[in-house]
Parts: sequence; C-alpha cells; structure tokens
Amino acid sequence: MDKQNVFTYIINDQTVVNRYGYRILNSGILYFNYLKSPTVRYMHNGEIIPIGKCLRIFEDGNTLKAEVELDATTDFEKLILDKVQRGVINAISMGHNPLAFDETNTIVGQTKATVTKTDLLELSIVDAPGNSAAIRVLSATANTDIPLLNKTKKMNEAILKQLGLSADATDEQVMAAIDQLKAEKEAVRIDAYLAAKVQAGVITTNEVEKYSRLCAADFEAVKGLLDDKQPVVAEKPVEVRQSLAALIKEQQMVSGSEQLSFEQLSKNDPKRLLKIKQEQPELYKKLLNQD
Repeated sequence: MDKQNVFTYIINDQTVVNRYGYRILNSGILYFNYLKSPTVRYMHNGEIIPIGKCLRIFEDGNTLKAEVELDATTDFEKLILDKVQRGVINAISMGHNPLAFDETNTIVGQTKATVTKTDLLELSIVDAPGNSAAIRVLSATANTDIPLLNKTKKMNEAILKQLGLSADATDEQVMAAIDQLKAEKEAVRIDAYLAAKVQAGVITTNEVEKYSRLCAADFEAVKGLLDDKQPVVAEKPVEVRQSLAALIKEQQMVSGSEQLSFEQLSKNDPKRLLKIKQEQPELYKKLLNQD
C-alpha cells in the first residue's frame, strides 16, 4: 500500500455543532454496513466511479476518524490526489441517514436536535465541509428531517407572528414579508431625512417627491449630495419692503425731477441734479434744454 495515497480524516466531532444546526454522537454512527463496500466519492457525486476506499474507522476522544486510500488510476483521480497531497482540498464529508434524535442532549449553538443514531452511507472528498467534521445529510436515499428544537420552534412562531404570517407560511412568503418590512423601514428613514432637509432650508417642499425617488434608488449618494448642499437663505420681508420703498421713492424723485427746472435743481438740490446727470442723461439733457 502506497502511504502517499493514504490519509486520515476526522469525519465527526460530537462536540461541534455543524453549519446545519445539529451535532451527531459518535456512538450513534452505524458504519458496519458501510464498511462492507467502503467507497469514497468526490463531492457526493454518485454518477461517477468512486475515487478511493475507506480502510478503517476508529474513535479518537470526541472525534470519529477514517483512514482513506485514494486511487490514482485515471487522470481525474490523479488530479484529485495531487490536490489532496498539496493541501488544496483538505476536507471530507459524511453522507448519512438520521434515524433517532434527542432534543434534550444539546449544547450551545444548536438549533436542531442531536442525532443519536444514523446510518453512514458514504464518505466524500469535498472542498467545503459542513464543519470540522464535514458532515452532510443525503436525502437521495433517506428523506428524514432533523427536528428543530422546541425553543427554535417558539422563536420561529414569534417571528412569523411579527411578520403577520401563519405558522404554515412558506419560505417565499417569509422572504416577501421581510422585504416588505425592510422597504417600509427604508421609506420612514427617507421621509425623516428629507423632512429635516426641508426644515434646514436645503430643499423645498416641492422638491421632496423628486428627492424621495432618488433616495429610494441610492440613499447614500443622495445623502452625500444634500449634506454638502448649503441652505438657501431667503430674503427677509423687512428688506423686501425697504427695497420696494426705495424704488417708489426713486420713481417719485424722477417724476418730480421732470417738474422742476434745471435752475431750481442746481440751486436747491445740486446732488440730485448730479445724480440725474450720471444715471439719467436723457432727463438731464431735457432739463438743460428747458432752460
């Protein structure tokens, strides 16, 4: 036996919760039947021939380990072996059929019951394990669902109630309700932000609808634009009235100037006459010709 083709893997660690939310007790893994035909596959693919075999399975503390011999006959097998030898692929995955569960024997992080009895169906070399033990449940030969823990069920029911859904809601309905909730929350944020910008004088009430649509498309971009925009300072009413009064006075002065003679202005109001000369040359010429 070529030792370069033989590798030892941890196929289960009973102290670790896998990424599916449960763990398996080593004592409950039934591998006697598997060892009658201990094939090792690649990526759980049963449509291609096995790439190796399992030589033995043994316990080591809290872990269950397997000694695996990989073939190197075909080009594909040589490719896989090379990647394993170089550490490119390091994981193994256990396909199994859960048979018995315990909802009380759990550890921190579990959302599903502990599997206390399961049939080992096959081992596969994989690139992404479920956890350090690389466990994967195959439903092709066994359609057994691992039950959720009671606390997880209660949590899920509470979430569904908050979303306004029934306990038998589908995943699609849950996702749609979550998307709707996110959209409503985002709308509230946009409304509050634009209201503050109106209050600060950055935008007008007539511009709110336009900016609301822009915020819905890219809130952060619009926020950056408006945060840099300076408030529009409106003219004070008193200043408008003063300007209007000054304008009226100016008109009165022009009208009065047409009634006065050049001589009268030169004697009584020379500054006014000078202003007319500078700003209204046609009127100045008219006054001058009158005399």
